[in-house]
Amino acid sequence: MARMKILNAAERESFNKPPTFNSFQRKQIFEVTTGLMDITQRLRKPNYQIGFLLTCGYFKATKRFFIPEDYYPRDVE
Repeated sequence: MARMKILNAAERESFNKPPTFNSFQRKQIFEVTTGLMDITQRLRKPNYQIGFLLTCGYFKATKRFFIPEDYYPRDVE
């Protein structure tokens, strides 16, 4: 049986990337609560801390996980 094609290549690419946010949305999505900051500070390296916070923000926005290579530089800043 043939597979059903729901999304074309461009739509699949867009679906598999993190969403883009404007500055207002970025402030809301990546807001760090005290509980989240406590967990983040237990991580040893700054790279891990940033990755953890971005993962939490993207998950909060989309309920999905993305690979770190796809994170946007503006979000990392």
